[in-house]
Amino acid sequence: MAKKLSKESFSRILRQLHSESLPYEPPIYPPEAAWEKIGKRSIVYKAWKKAAKLKGQIDIYIHIPFCKTICNFCGLSSGKLISPAGLDKYLDALNLEAGMYASSIFPRKITGIRIGGGTPSLFSAAQIRRLFGIVYKHFELEKNSRALSQGGIVFEANPEFLTLPKLKALKENNVNWIIMGVQSLDDNVIRLANRVQKAAHVKRAYENARKVGIKNIACDIMYGLNGQTEESFMGDIRTLASWRPNAVIVFGFTPTSRTSFSRHGGIITHERWRAIAATVKKGLRALESIGYNNVDDAEDYWRVLGGPEETNYTYTYDEKDDEGDWHSVLGLGAGALSVAYKNLRYQNTCALSDYMTKLKHGHLPVDRGATLTNEINMINYMVLSFVNCGGVSDKEFKREFGLSLKTKFKAKLEDLTSRGIIKHEKGRYTVNANRERVIFEISFAFFEDSVVERLRSKFNIK
Repeated sequence: MAKKLSKESFSRILRQLHSESLPYEPPIYPPEAAWEKIGKRSIVYKAWKKAAKLKGQIDIYIHIPFCKTICNFCGLSSGKLISPAGLDKYLDALNLEAGMYASSIFPRKITGIRIGGGTPSLFSAAQIRRLFGIVYKHFELEKNSRALSQGGIVFEANPEFLTLPKLKALKENNVNWIIMGVQSLDDNVIRLANRVQKAAHVKRAYENARKVGIKNIACDIMYGLNGQTEESFMGDIRTLASWRPNAVIVFGFTPTSRTSFSRHGGIITHERWRAIAATVKKGLRALESIGYNNVDDAEDYWRVLGGPEETNYTYTYDEKDDEGDWHSVLGLGAGALSVAYKNLRYQNTCALSDYMTKLKHGHLPVDRGATLTNEINMINYMVLSFVNCGGVSDKEFKREFGLSLKTKFKAKLEDLTSRGIIKHEKGRYTVNANRERVIFEISFAFFEDSVVERLRSKFNIK
């Protein structure tokens, strides 16, 4: 860490970084705001050729950046719906992009598919079939992958647009997880969020998904929304639980600067957050009392609770599979994020016109990214381990990088331990402070000078 920068200035950098981040974005290193332009296609291809030789999974993520309306709580890369003909042109572009990767670097079979957005369920049944046809034309699934046997073919949906013909098309294409963006079953809360959805239609979509034989359904629900009360939130929890989805994903609204809520001056007071937190605890206890158990959590951001029939709900950019191997994600579509494990992390251009024009002229639509050196991978491992997993062991680090923690980061770990930020016992360093302080102190200790300087310059912080 650059000691020339005061802790006060670094704190301002982290606050700005959080404000401009995607909602629920993991604390990956280097953060997206510090990424740089990728000028050559060869950088991307070289990274993928190396990543494809590593043990582990390679998933395909396809971003559909269109919505009927823009929810005021959303900070993701999406825009207003274009015409059905425009959706077909977007599929033309996806076909070109998939072909550029498949023909150049992918003799390696893929292990999972996720379709997200935006609102993928805006596609017609015919367009859904065409979308999966593009994937299956260019990429081959491993016969024994988790995609076929568990939860690796995932489709995110606004249930308002999830009709029976569309569900049949998803089932035909081996989708085994549908993630329903319920958010709330209170029609007034949904209206205030500028979302197109009716509670009765959500239930109908859920029942139809079960009717066609979708194996796994997860329901997203949010807390902290405008107009939401303890009564309405607990009512949502009880209703969802009565349907018995395979997983309930409980999200906290994160009012980053990317959301229209924040852009229009919305704030959530500390008193409101305290009341929300108490309500959420009641909701989680209610779910746990009927058999839902914690599967995955990220402290203040989300909880994934799985029921008795839950099967391996997992999908993130920095997570190990059941065999202990990390996985890569090839992102297709405008704004899609990719990680070629241990080699490169990058994002496609978000501008739809730029994305489609680049592909039309035979160029990869890549915008910005970060080359992952061994040093960066080690720092990323430390930041994620402490912030998301609560700690790291010397044995795990040595298995991953061939070095002892005490050899590589001795001074940093001794300093953090002496100040009570972390503690060391039984061969493992674990956090010993609240999450906010851990994020600050771990970041201050491990961020490289060059990354800090790029962030300081971007945010114009002295």
